Amino acid sequence: MKNKKIISVGVLILLLMSMLSGCGNESPKEILEKNMEESIKVKSAKQDFEMVLNFEMENTDPSMMPFIQMLNNIKLKGEFETDSEKMATVGEMEIDLGGMLYKAKMYITPEKSVMKMPMIPKYILINGETNNEQKLNDKEEIIKLSKKLFKVIMDFIDDEKLQKKDNVTLTTENGDIKVTEISMKFKDEDIKALMKEIVPMLLENDSFKKSMYPSIKQQLITEGIEPTEEEIEKKLEEIKDEFNNNFDELDELVTFEKLNLTYSIDKDYHTRKVDFDIKYNINDKSGQAMSLSLKGISNTWNINEPVDIKFPDLNEENSIKIEDLANQFMPPIPVQ
Repeated sequence: MKNKKIISVGVLILLLMSMLSGCGNESPKEILEKNMEESIKVKSAKQDFEMVLNFEMENTDPSMMPFIQMLNNIKLKGEFETDSEKMATVGEMEIDLGGMLYKAKMYITPEKSVMKMPMIPKYILINGETNNEQKLNDKEEIIKLSKKLFKVIMDFIDDEKLQKKDNVTLTTENGDIKVTEISMKFKDEDIKALMKEIVPMLLENDSFKKSMYPSIKQQLITEGIEPTEEEIEKKLEEIKDEFNNNFDELDELVTFEKLNLTYSIDKDYHTRKVDFDIKYNINDKSGQAMSLSLKGISNTWNINEPVDIKFPDLNEENSIKIEDLANQFMPPIPVQ
């Protein structure tokens, strides 16, 4: 139960960051609002990120310490290019677990999400296919949801919570540019108030639920449950009910120590860089305490420049579904 809440909190924080990202005498809030309008119009871009995840636990079983040490100081980085018109993204990711380096190439469209790892000879198919009509509907729904969420966040934030710094020099892939920095700091009560309003809205949205399918599918596989659409929908309902019914418990369990964000926005109101520094603590009734922190940066360049995203030709010989791959490493599920 605790692990699910830890993951859910982390995902929601990252979602809040992405919603806010996408000069002169304008107020910080006016700049963010124009930034959102322009973010929706972006046709293509390149983006990279680097982040460090730290995980600490007190009063824990000594036998768990090697696992905790492996999770501490995790380094992640990646670089992607996106064609928003085609809703296609391709890129590479790296994760460093205490010196053990893992790499993966990602190919993401509404039709397929595919991963290629050096140690596995086949492409890993994470989700299935959709048709073009659904692809168009998904794009329209994502834009609607983004606007709705952004309005909720902007209604919550006033200019007193924002700081602006004009004419900052930012070094980019294409040379130095001038940007306006908008910084904000959220307190524990601020984040929880936003979560209480935003999360139910997200869990009722079809497009958002579809975006969660791959992670829910993998969770079901780990639990030894066949990831049918019926089981995925059932799990999503459980998540929604758990949040609605146990928010007070979450309020007591989780304390946000900090959520600091800085957006570097250029003269065209495009986000060029995001700095983030997040930490939250978890204390349960057993006396076990843990904290998670995430710190990093993300850069964006080549906005609206031509991109040529190539997707691999997949067939039964060179690809494998993620559930079939998992079954190769897991014992068979006992028949009830």
